[in-house]
Amino acid sequence: HDALPILKEILKSKELKLWYKKPAERWSQGLPMGNGRVGIMVYGDPEKERIDLSEVTCFSGERDMRNNQQGAAEAFYEMRKAQIQGDYEKSREWSNQFIGVRNNYGTNLPVGYMTLKFDQGERVKDYRRELDLNTSISTVTYKKNNISYTQKAFVSNPDQIIAFQIKVDQLKALSFELALSGGDNPYGLTVDTNNDLLLKGQAYETKHSDGKTGVDFHGRIRVILKGGHLTSQDSKLIIKEANEAIILVALKTSFDDANPVKSCRDMIDQAAVKSFKQLS
Repeated sequence: HDALPILKEILKSKELKLWYKKPAERWSQGLPMGNGRVGIMVYGDPEKERIDLSEVTCFSGERDMRNNQQGAAEAFYEMRKAQIQGDYEKSREWSNQFIGVRNNYGTNLPVGYMTLKFDQGERVKDYRRELDLNTSISTVTYKKNNISYTQKAFVSNPDQIIAFQIKVDQLKALSFELALSGGDNPYGLTVDTNNDLLLKGQAYETKHSDGKTGVDFHGRIRVILKGGHLTSQDSKLIIKEANEAIILVALKTSFDDANPVKSCRDMIDQAAVKSFKQLS
C-alpha cells in the first residue's frame, strides 16, 4: 500500500505509449480501444486503413431460460469443494451438472469494419503509430507526397461514440474514400439525405446457433469536414480536397434497445456539435 502513491506519481509523470514504426499486419498487432460497450481495432495503414468494430451486445442466438441445468447452483459448490480437496475426477463429474445447456446459445460477433482508402502517391516516410495509455488515444503520423498526415482515434464513454480526426498540413490536401462492411453478417448499407452512412444487419452464424436468430445491429457514420467536398457513391462516402475530417461512428443493437436506429442518430447528433478536443 505504501508504494501505491509513488506508483501513481510515476504514472502521471511518464509517457506510457505503445509505439511502432510500421502498420499492423494482422489483428493481434492492432491497437485496441473501447469504452466497455463499443470497441475498435486500429491497424494504421496509410493507404487503406481498416478499423474493426465491435459492440458488447452483438449476439447471435436467442434468449432462453432453459440454459441452466436444474441444481446447477448446488453443483457449483460441490465442484469447488472437490477441487479444494484435490479430488479432480469428482470435480469433473460435478462440472457436468453445472455447465449450461447450449441449445441455441449463440456468441458475440464483430459488427464489421470501416475502411479509409487514401489516394495513392509516393512512398510513405516517417511513419509512426502509437497508443497513449494515459489518454487512450491512438495516433498515426506519416508523410506522403510532401504532405504530413495525422490520424487520431478514440472511443468516448460519456458520448458513447467512436471518433476519428484526420488532418493534413496543407490546404485541400486530404482526399479519401470511406466504406463500411458488416463482415460475415448479413447486412445492408444506405446513405441518407445528410450523407450519413447507415449500416443495418443481423448477428447470424451457424457454429454456436441456428444461423437464423440473433440481434439486429445498426451503425451510423457521419463525416464533418473543414473545407473540401463530401459526396456518396455506391454506399461509400467520397471526401475530396479537405483540410480536416472528423469521423463519428455510433453502434447499437436490439438486445436492449427498442429503436437502435434512433439511438445511433441521437448519439451522432449530440456528438456532432462538439469539437474533437471536447469529445476527447
